[in-house]
Amino acid sequence: MLLINITDTGVGIDENKLGNIFKPFVRIKGMRSNLAGTGVGLTITEKLVTAMGGKIGVSSVLGVGSTFSVELPGGTVN
Repeated sequence: MLLINITDTGVGIDENKLGNIFKPFVRIKGMRSNLAGTGVGLTITEKLVTAMGGKIGVSSVLGVGSTFSVELPGGTVN
């Protein structure tokens, strides 16, 4: 498996809301609502990763940031 971790130092996501972030058109209330977007980016990413036989996950700490992990089968990095 190829593992890719993407970490940010943003505002983080409340643990109770993590289960919703891969649902289409979900925007977490109270999270920088002035940012553009419709709430489909993570949904599309999850569907692509799953279609390639992989998995995507997230861990987050409110006030600290989030880490998204993508696991994809096979492949090598050059």
